[in-house]
Amino acid sequence: MDSSPSHVFCLSRAQASIQSLLRPGLWLPGIRTPHQYSEVWEVEEPPQQAFDEILKSIRSVIDKDKEMMELKEADEERLFIQLFSFTRRCNWLDVIEIQIDASLMQSETTVSVKGFSTGIFPVSLPLSFLWSALFCWIPFKDVGINQKRVTAIRQAMNINCTVASKGRTC
Repeated sequence: MDSSPSHVFCLSRAQASIQSLLRPGLWLPGIRTPHQYSEVWEVEEPPQQAFDEILKSIRSVIDKDKEMMELKEADEERLFIQLFSFTRRCNWLDVIEIQIDASLMQSETTVSVKGFSTGIFPVSLPLSFLWSALFCWIPFKDVGINQKRVTAIRQAMNINCTVASKGRTC
């Protein structure tokens, strides 16, 4: 969707979609906790305006630091946004997903945000999705980077946003 960060290897780009779909880093409860972070936001805007504002804040964060993340999907119909982020040296893949709940009152909107690491092996490793699946039982940490990315998006928004819940969930 947007241009990819300059440090992303061709092999990483090719394997990222597969690994983001499989998500072996999220398969086992307890093991996944150290490398995922989620927040629920209450936004004082209707769903479509919330979607537009969140998208604007994401683009603002990307413009400030192109190496941080890239916009992979922005589905206006489903009110869903997905971001890919590759670490600089080895290209580990982290994903941020934002789902806007359109079923609630039209004056306020609930937004679910989840950032997670997709697997223990970087997508620069050949067949990383297979290796990450085979070794999904090995715990690893995200060193707080998913929380930092979610916080950066929230802080860049120009609308009233209350954090209803946050943290690492099992």
